[in-house]
Amino acid sequence: MAVEEAFVLGLDLDGCVANFIDRMRQIYAEWSGKDVASLDPDPTYGFTEWGLVPGEYDRLHRFAVTQRDLFSSMEPLPGAPSALRHLSAEGLRIRIATHRLFISYFHEPAPVNCRAYPTGTKRLPRHRPGESVAR
Repeated sequence: MAVEEAFVLGLDLDGCVANFIDRMRQIYAEWSGKDVASLDPDPTYGFTEWGLVPGEYDRLHRFAVTQRDLFSSMEPLPGAPSALRHLSAEGLRIRIATHRLFISYFHEPAPVNCRAYPTGTKRLPRHRPGESVAR
């Protein structure tokens, strides 16, 4: 008899499970000295609407991850934690998928920061390599 394999869901954190833009607005407001309310809540990649110049996004993102724990300090989107727990209870294996390894010198802090994603009643369950994210 063949062993049935569980479906594996690759899931990005920012924008899918967690509120990346709101957290980046807070961090950029600190970075730039601008009022967070003045920053467009729906920017395009590179955040030029906020006044970033070419090349500045990579520096901002590096600061956000390495100095402000971007991924572990983002708030989950409404319903995301309970939805992931439900999917996991139904047998789906959930894995974090990220593109954050494209920035030089991020190969260690980006995955560590993703693994440290907040836990608790309003947060997502902690990811443990080889296990489902949600229980």
